[in-house]
Amino acid sequence: MQDEKPAAVFFEGSQPILRVEDMNASLRFYVDQLGFKNVHWGTDEFTSVNRDRAGIYLCKGSQGAGKAWIWIGVEDVEKLQDARRRPRRQRDSLRLGSEVNSFFRS
Repeated sequence: MQDEKPAAVFFEGSQPILRVEDMNASLRFYVDQLGFKNVHWGTDEFTSVNRDRAGIYLCKGSQGAGKAWIWIGVEDVEKLQDARRRPRRQRDSLRLGSEVNSFFRS
């Protein structure tokens, strides 16, 4: 039996999640100065600003806790987790951190 090469997991994109102290001042900068658009679902605590193919999440307060965050979207997180569980020689050089978390699942 031949070893079949597993299907690759499509990475949709990534967006930084920036911690902000003043959401209104941050929105004025990104929207008024840089021409981004604020999403319709944004709140005073969490939102996303986008322009062309660029997007940045803005998070006020403790969620960011002064650490760096990034969102990386994949088409199928379970497929990605399965790929990580395969022996190293079968992973196609896939290297990620110790946890793959899926947030905002439907």
